[in-house]
Amino acid sequence: MNSEEAILYLCKCAVRAQTAQRDRIADVDPDEVFALAQKHMLAALVGAALEDAGISTPKFKQAIAMAKRKAVVLAGETAAVCGKLDQAGIWYLPLKGAVLKDWYPKFGMRESADVDILFDPARAADVREIMIGLGYTVQSFGHGHHDVYYKAPLTNMQMHVALFGPGYPAALNDFFADVKPRLVPQGGCAYAFTPEDFYLDVTAHAWDHFEKAGTGLRSVLDTFVMLQKLELDWQAIRAASEKLGIRAFEEQNRSLATHLFGDGALTAADRALLASILGAGAHGTLENVVKNKVTRFGGGKKGKARYLLRRLFLPMQEIEYQYPFFFRHKLLIPFLPAYRLFRGWKRHRKRLLAEWNVIGRS
Repeated sequence: MNSEEAILYLCKCAVRAQTAQRDRIADVDPDEVFALAQKHMLAALVGAALEDAGISTPKFKQAIAMAKRKAVVLAGETAAVCGKLDQAGIWYLPLKGAVLKDWYPKFGMRESADVDILFDPARAADVREIMIGLGYTVQSFGHGHHDVYYKAPLTNMQMHVALFGPGYPAALNDFFADVKPRLVPQGGCAYAFTPEDFYLDVTAHAWDHFEKAGTGLRSVLDTFVMLQKLELDWQAIRAASEKLGIRAFEEQNRSLATHLFGDGALTAADRALLASILGAGAHGTLENVVKNKVTRFGGGKKGKARYLLRRLFLPMQEIEYQYPFFFRHKLLIPFLPAYRLFRGWKRHRKRLLAEWNVIGRS
């Protein structure tokens, strides 16, 4: 059994709360398994499966401890933020990992980089004051579809005024634009998605990651967990995913999750998707980003030229989101490409060189 086969087996055991058979993973290099698990933000989950089988290494032990510590901190901070939103009469909706983490078999098993919460967009200024009062620093406010707050040492809060925004397909923005009337009250000012909307929101974000940079194995685990937890109206899911333009991805992603972590043999399409996912990591790769965009721009030399022009000359909605100063002073916009090249070379030289190398190979 190689490291990829081992991590898939251990993930299956972990998410199904089953004990792995030690003899099946006896010849696996734990360092290789750890590196792959970490790439997919699954070190704590895989480490938990190993511990259940009576196997422990310092790296996995540390990963589990760190994941649990972060989970405790994020849970406490989320409760504090939601408590303040309740006091202020601001409706809110925990999103994605903030909900999914509680559906995994063990505490701290699903690692998260941040906490996402949708709230009443008319109260953004009030939320900013709440976050500052709780000791957060403002990383971004009023740009795009979420405001970003940070509190040392490890809490990132993304407070969403919308589920999607600039840079996302219109179909996603339109479908989720007025989601509030569809939400289910949970007491106080808290709301929850319907099962179908929760599944579609998570799947749509996974599709977006997959299209842009690739998505990792954790997203397939999330899908399996949702399928076990939620009772879904599949006729509604099919109709909505068709409208969103993600139906093919939803069906193939669900097939892979079901066959990989449930029962049944992988199909050829499952294996193709799995190969792409295993190579991407939790947040995808730069190579996938470039190749996917060049392909969407027509491929070949023409696709590369269009990609480079698109990287240099941003549409106005992205300028508004990423460079509000230039957006407010529109006479300066012609100088923005030069500014971006200069700043990029100064701050992200290695990434720019890597991007150029990928373009040359595409």
